[in-house]
Amino acid sequence: MDPQKNPAAPTAPVLKIVILGDSYSGKSAFLYRFVHGKSPPLPDCTVGVDFVVTKVRLDDNDVKVQFWDTSGNSAFDRIVRFYTAGAHGFVWMYDVSRRSSLIDFEERWEHLVQQNTGVPVVLVGTKCDLVDRRDISYEEAHQFAKRLNIENHFEVSAKTGVNVEQSVITLVAKCCEHRATQQ
Repeated sequence: MDPQKNPAAPTAPVLKIVILGDSYSGKSAFLYRFVHGKSPPLPDCTVGVDFVVTKVRLDDNDVKVQFWDTSGNSAFDRIVRFYTAGAHGFVWMYDVSRRSSLIDFEERWEHLVQQNTGVPVVLVGTKCDLVDRRDISYEEAHQFAKRLNIENHFEVSAKTGVNVEQSVITLVAKCCEHRATQQ
């Protein structure tokens, strides 16, 4: 019987993953690439928060995941704080071609993750296909991640798809592991 038609039937747990980063750091494009498996159309700026529910295949199981794609505009920071409550994981995004997108991270977002101590975080550098416009080296961002005790760091391209799926699957696996230890 369909669990939606039988309220007493058990349902699979849902993971809540919040994507944080500056405006135009590639958050929506990253999510579009992951969900649709193709290069995204020209980006629009997210206003407030966008919300996507999808399934992620992990060890022969489907894990239902809610992705909360937050606005990078600082005018929405107060609203974004509410959406981070109860998160099972965070994607911290920066644009490898914009140094300020990594520097702003600690000032704008670190306190939100600190409020959710122990929740898995993955640091994701977007637009790695823009080799000639790179402003942050992989090693520099990797050292940044280590300094903040972020175990996983990836560079991705929503345009080519490189590392998008791997970064999401890694985070979902960490979220499932963390959730299992909390029960």
